[in-house]
Amino acid sequence: MDLIYVVDTSSWIDLTRIYPIANFRNLWENLSELVQTDRIKAPTQVKSEIEKGRDSDLLEWCKTNKQMFVDDPQLVPLAAGVVHEHPGLVPPHKSGEAADPFLIALAMFLRGGISNSSVLLVTEENRHSGIKIPRIAQKYDIESIGIVELIIREGWEF
Repeated sequence: MDLIYVVDTSSWIDLTRIYPIANFRNLWENLSELVQTDRIKAPTQVKSEIEKGRDSDLLEWCKTNKQMFVDDPQLVPLAAGVVHEHPGLVPPHKSGEAADPFLIALAMFLRGGISNSSVLLVTEENRHSGIKIPRIAQKYDIESIGIVELIIREGWEF
């Protein structure tokens, strides 16, 4: 059974800080391979958040791996439902479309449409604090892991 990973902005940003693309090419090539085989996904809102950052290497990597970003109109009502049930997930001062509800919506969407696959949500948010992605995802029976756990589950060694 293949694992499908839905990856949050926090994981991409933390990963580039800890394992810069220029210094950890094998890791980033492995991630690209997961993108090429449709095993890493993210809603387009994650792309928008990454574009607001200043990491040009991550931006370039995302452009090269743009097929991982999903923009499907079916995500909108799912994300709206998540926000309706968990209004604290999106801060009231947030400008633009928040990625968090779309991240959970994409995991729900993929889980419902892919047979022989498990969907895992990848985020660096604290799993034990308040209204955060892992806590909300758990309410929808979606497991969340950190980016290092993705590396371990894939069995990558460097």
